[in-house]
Amino acid sequence: GPVHTDWTFQGNAGDYTMRRLQILTRNGPSPDGLLLDIIEPAPCQVVQRQPGNLGTVTVAGRMPEVVPSIEARAVPVGGGSATGWQLVSAEPSGTSFSGSITVPAGWWNIEVRVVDGDEVLGVNQVERVGVGEIFVIAGQSNSANHGLPPLVPTDPRVCAFNGVGWQTGADPQPLATGNGGSPWPPFGDELASRWDVPIAIASVGVGGTAVDQWRPASVDNLYERLRSVVRVLGVNGFRAILWHQGESDAARNTSAQAYADQLQEVIDASRSDAGWDVPWGIARVGFLPNLSPGEIAAIIDGQNLTIERDPLVFGGPETDDLTGNQWRHDAVHFNEAGLREHGRRWADAVMLPPCQGVGNDEGCDEPDPDPNDAGTQDVG
Repeated sequence: GPVHTDWTFQGNAGDYTMRRLQILTRNGPSPDGLLLDIIEPAPCQVVQRQPGNLGTVTVAGRMPEVVPSIEARAVPVGGGSATGWQLVSAEPSGTSFSGSITVPAGWWNIEVRVVDGDEVLGVNQVERVGVGEIFVIAGQSNSANHGLPPLVPTDPRVCAFNGVGWQTGADPQPLATGNGGSPWPPFGDELASRWDVPIAIASVGVGGTAVDQWRPASVDNLYERLRSVVRVLGVNGFRAILWHQGESDAARNTSAQAYADQLQEVIDASRSDAGWDVPWGIARVGFLPNLSPGEIAAIIDGQNLTIERDPLVFGGPETDDLTGNQWRHDAVHFNEAGLREHGRRWADAVMLPPCQGVGNDEGCDEPDPDPNDAGTQDVG
């Protein structure tokens, strides 16, 4: 009978070069008294930091009985000063609870406890939770998992979002097509080192696709892959969408204007569905073997047109110079050297906005209002 490609059976086991076993576990009894089951956050979950270098971490779980109140704090992985205990839920009305705590950017173990006055009734924790930077990736094969070999980040703070949960950032990226490698583990390593915060990737790329197929009205319905992720991550819930696509349109001889118009449709739809003005990074790419320089140039012109006319779009890397056996394993998709260089170039293209409280906000402080000035002042 038919074999589902997402499962390993006798009929398709020979097609796999690597297998991943994912084991889902639930927190066990508290090491200190009352059973406390933590549902959220999850290990390797990353929360997008906001101006002020802080993030809001949702804390949710269950208990076997109604309890007086729930508190949580963040303890640095590897040692250091913990945050103070913060109230998550006062007098929960049932045996489940949900609230949030404010946590500085960093890599944390989140401790949760049940308290009754000064008495601690139970404690549990979730290890390796991050407040840092999240990037959503879309495009075609070189944005997905079609390189070789699969790569693994060297920094444990590099994580991936799989649509419903979180995991380490090793290839293949869980939401993108292909079973090989991507540029995103080295991209994550570079930014985690540069900014000293966790980095998360949500890559939804699909190999061999044209920009027209990503439009919301397309019968291919690829846009739903992007929509579902931006909705789950929420308002201001990630830093930017990074777009690496164009090769298929060069092969179709798409004009610069048509490419720019179709891509802008995708960008506008993503902002509407996300509920905020999402920044986009657009790579300049169109190379396929045997295409004419004019066919490739038209796509890059369309990408540059999109960058020029949308103030919330920034230029991503150029990768069409990475050709030949030095960079590609099959003339189209990157080998290890190409994947690492691709990731490095994306890391160099991504710039944090000023005044975000993340180390580049010198001179951003607003002066205190003059109490003798009776003029109009901003509020809020």
